[in-house]
Amino acid sequence: MYEEKLSRIIPTKNRQKYAFKCVEAILANKQANFELVIQDNSDNDSLKDMLAEIVDDRLVYSYEAKCLSFCDNFERAIKASSGDYLVLIGDDDGVNEDIYEIVDLARKKGIDALLYATNISYVWPNAYGNEEEKGTLVIRDIVAKAKKVSCKKSVKKMCRKGNFNYQDYNFPKIYHGVVKRELFDKVAKKTGHYFSGLTPDIYGAVALSAHVDSMVYINYALTYSGVCATSGSADSATGRHRGELKDAPHFRGTIDYKWDERIPYVYSVGTIWAETAIKAFEENDIPFKINDFNYTAYLVKENKSLKERFINFYTEKHHKSKFFTKIRLAFKIFGIKVKSFFYRGTLFVYRKMVGRHVYKNVSDIGQAMQIAKQHNAQKKILCKVEKKLNKLVK
Repeated sequence: MYEEKLSRIIPTKNRQKYAFKCVEAILANKQANFELVIQDNSDNDSLKDMLAEIVDDRLVYSYEAKCLSFCDNFERAIKASSGDYLVLIGDDDGVNEDIYEIVDLARKKGIDALLYATNISYVWPNAYGNEEEKGTLVIRDIVAKAKKVSCKKSVKKMCRKGNFNYQDYNFPKIYHGVVKRELFDKVAKKTGHYFSGLTPDIYGAVALSAHVDSMVYINYALTYSGVCATSGSADSATGRHRGELKDAPHFRGTIDYKWDERIPYVYSVGTIWAETAIKAFEENDIPFKINDFNYTAYLVKENKSLKERFINFYTEKHHKSKFFTKIRLAFKIFGIKVKSFFYRGTLFVYRKMVGRHVYKNVSDIGQAMQIAKQHNAQKKILCKVEKKLNKLVK
C-alpha cells in the first residue's frame, strides 16, 4: 500500500468535457492514497457543476475566474496540493495505476525524481478534425530497464546544441514526470516562486535541475499522453504554434512581460522555450552559455516560414554576412537532418522489434486507461520494472 500521498495535478482551461472524463477515470481507483488537484481557469465554472456529482475526499477543486498566465495557473495548482510527490498531467491525459507502487519504491530508495517512457498514447475522437476518427490507443511494448541520469550533463548538452529542446534531455520534468515536493520548495525558497517565464514545464524542468540529487529513468509509462482537438500536440501538427509573438497564448494573464532581447521576438516553440529557459538559468544561478548559431539552425529547420526573420536576427546581432550565414546554416541544418534521420531510423527499428498494439474506437481516456491496465498486467511489466529499480538503487 502506498504510504505517502501522491498529488496528481491538472491545470485546466476551457476543456471541461475532457477534464471531467479525466477526473472520472482517475477517481475510479478507490483503493489508492492520492489527491487529485484540479486548478480551473476556464471562462466559466461549468466544470465545478459537472464535478458536483462526484463525492470523493481525494478531489481538490479550485476555480479562478480572472485570466491567469500558464505559469500562474500552474503555480496555484502546486500551492493547492499537499502530496510528498507531485505529477502534473494535462486534462486530456491518463495515469497508470502502477504509479503508486513505483513512487513508493522511489521514496524508499531516496529518489528525488522519476523520468519515464512515453510508450502509451491516446488520441481522442476528432482530435485532428477528422470526424471519422473514433479514438485510438497506441501501446508500444517495452524492455523493462532503469538507469540513473544526470541533470548537470543535460544542461551542458542542451546549451551546446543551442536548441533548448528540454524534452530531449534528462531534466526533472514537472509535466509527465514525478518530482519530490521538496525540490519545488527549494526553487520557491530561492526565487520566490515555483515558475516564471512563459511556459511552466520548461521553467520547472530547468529550475529543478539545480536541486535534484538522485534521478532515475525507467522505461515504463506512468502517465499516458492524450491528444484532443484543442491540445498543444494538435496545434503543433496544424502549424498554430508559430507566427507573431503578440498573438501567442502564453502572454494571456501576464502584465508588462519583459522579453529577453537575446531571443528573436517571434512566436515559435523554440523561441518561447529558449526565452523561458534563460530565465530559469539566471534565477536559479545555473551557469549557461547560448550557442546562437546552433540555436538559429534549429529554429530555421523547425520553422521554414520564419526562416528570414531568424537569419536577420542572427546576422544583425553578430554583424555577420547574411550570404555566408545562409551557407553555414545550410551545412549545419543538413548535419542535423542526417543525425535526425539515423535517430528516427534506429527508433523505427527498435519499435518494430518490440511490437506495437493499436486499439481503435476507444471512446475516452477512461476506456483507454482500462485497456492499458489489462495490457500491462498481462505483460507483468510492474514486476519487471520493480526488479530493475531494486538492483539499480540499493
